[in-house]
Amino acid sequence: MSNHIGHGIIALKRLGASPQRAVEFVDWYTARLESRSEHEEEHVDIASEEDALKLLGANKNFYALVDYYEKRLKEDYGNSPEAMVADLFPKLSVGMAASALHGLIHLGYGFASQTGWMVCEGFAYLHFSYAPIALDAVKESPLFGAGEIPILEVIARVGQNDGLKRFLQEEDSAFKGRETSGFQRRFLALLGKRSAELMAAVCQIETPSPLRDQCLDAAGANEALKWLLDCCIIAYCVTTRPNYFFMLHGVTGCWSLRQILASVDVRYIPTIIRNYLCILLAAYLAEDCPTIDSAILTSGCTSTLEGMRQEVLRSPTKGGDDRDEHVFKLLQVCIETSKENTDPEMDSIYEIAADKVLNNPFYFRT
Repeated sequence: MSNHIGHGIIALKRLGASPQRAVEFVDWYTARLESRSEHEEEHVDIASEEDALKLLGANKNFYALVDYYEKRLKEDYGNSPEAMVADLFPKLSVGMAASALHGLIHLGYGFASQTGWMVCEGFAYLHFSYAPIALDAVKESPLFGAGEIPILEVIARVGQNDGLKRFLQEEDSAFKGRETSGFQRRFLALLGKRSAELMAAVCQIETPSPLRDQCLDAAGANEALKWLLDCCIIAYCVTTRPNYFFMLHGVTGCWSLRQILASVDVRYIPTIIRNYLCILLAAYLAEDCPTIDSAILTSGCTSTLEGMRQEVLRSPTKGGDDRDEHVFKLLQVCIETSKENTDPEMDSIYEIAADKVLNNPFYFRT
């Protein structure tokens, strides 16, 4: 599967790292990788969209899918990542949760850097691991955008939903055959079987006016996506056990989504935002509903974003470990988002989020 070196290099560059600092990270990370030859599969020739559809969500033939999307980028889209994203992402976005958002993140970082091969890997990853939200079950949901409840309150209510918690305790077997983590199986089971309840909760969330008014132009879409990213950063910050890994992925996944949607027709954006919020709630449940303390948001931080940026740009101790690329990405997202922020309450929250990722080990619930 595609690795994370590209993400780390792009994040470091956006943080202002020197070429030497990027090389240090690459040298450290490369030693941890497995060779593609260790994962070779029987060659499959994907000659048409019909052939590709047979592999949708099949979790096989990743490299054949990469070849397929590289061919399409060249022949169907004139080597334009923008044209490719505009056409294909709305179709695949309903399955973007699979592989814990890795495909979405890979596509987003590739697209942000206009790296064609990485965009193709991202699409191949989305295609390979595609596991859609069961949208047929949510047709009767209330209108998204009309909710009046703050997002943290909705997250807390979902965490107290006995039916959803019982569903997880029963260890639903829908994805037992898939070689993945327990988190991912719980996550996909929720999205596949309990999406109606999750989407009903999403529709209770108070949203900004562009979503509330159901009238999105480019400026309104940007405002709505900035709000969504802030929601993900807040959800990452407020857990009393710091640095839940998959809540962190919710942040970098949302930043990636925002890059991608800049080239997608705005008429698709409200639905994609709604679906992403559903994914965020499912991740919180699959992480076993970590305790939330909203007081964390006003606790302050002794470090500044600039100070933390300088810290990660320093070379690692000779012979020692470098920082994980997820640290670079979370810090990069917080710094970039802070620069466009107009909400004074969020300024310190970006610092709190960055401090959490720099100074705490990742927490994985398997």
